[in-house]
Amino acid sequence: MSQTDTLYRGTSGNNQFRFFVADTTGIVQKAMDLHKMAPAPALLLGRLLTAAELMGADIKDSANKLTLNIEAEGPLKGALVVYEPEGRVRGYAKSPDYTHPDIGTNWHIGELLGQGTLNVIKDMKLKAPVTGTIQLLTGEVAEDVAQYYLVSEQTPAAVSLGVLFNTDGSVRAAGGYLIQQMPGVSSETTNQLTENLNNTPYITDLLDMGMSWEVILEKLIFKGMDWQITRNIALSYYCPCSKERFAAALRLLGKDELSTMLDGISPICHYCNTQYHFSSEDIGQIISSLG
Repeated sequence: MSQTDTLYRGTSGNNQFRFFVADTTGIVQKAMDLHKMAPAPALLLGRLLTAAELMGADIKDSANKLTLNIEAEGPLKGALVVYEPEGRVRGYAKSPDYTHPDIGTNWHIGELLGQGTLNVIKDMKLKAPVTGTIQLLTGEVAEDVAQYYLVSEQTPAAVSLGVLFNTDGSVRAAGGYLIQQMPGVSSETTNQLTENLNNTPYITDLLDMGMSWEVILEKLIFKGMDWQITRNIALSYYCPCSKERFAAALRLLGKDELSTMLDGISPICHYCNTQYHFSSEDIGQIISSLG
């Protein structure tokens, strides 16, 4: 995993804004290695993984988690990502093999998603998870995340997400930022930040040039403004799956359903593509454990 995979959080404008910025190059490459995706679904999943890192940074309790789920009618279908503290993400594209017929031209993943929804599910270990759902605004992910904050949390936010590939299909750069406006912000400060963001090139291009987040923040995003980083978090692609977890899930099926699997099964984890083999003997032992 790339050592550059880090999230920084901080404040700016005399605490009138808070920000989260992340380099996710290694995480997106890990997802590419695990899932062997075509470019379009890889771009979608990479952006959603980065969004989850930015949105999940507020979660502190290790028992809590955040799920981002895009469901769409177009050929890309969508993607699902799960975030767990501290900076651990996993996910999958729902149409990993889809190849756009005009690959190499100027296409947009929003067009390949079509109509759909972004579902933000916060599992805070309450009676039921808290779910916010919006219709996809553009399908380009960053705009949809900003729309979610505006509609579901009444918080104006600026969001940028990017994934840049090499000609061989490997990840050249991936990252993004989330800037949230706090109550009582002055119009002067808002106008200055807006002007700065309008003059900031694509984040992936800046990271590809070797610019550090400190330079990007100082020279571009918060140019002429005060800002400070208050915390940084190491990020990782992490899947907690195991044969024991799959066995526990199989027990929930009950004896009748398990009896149809006595020839053995080999389920595959959606998130990391690990395959687990359950022999006839394994299935028999699970049935016996049900009493």
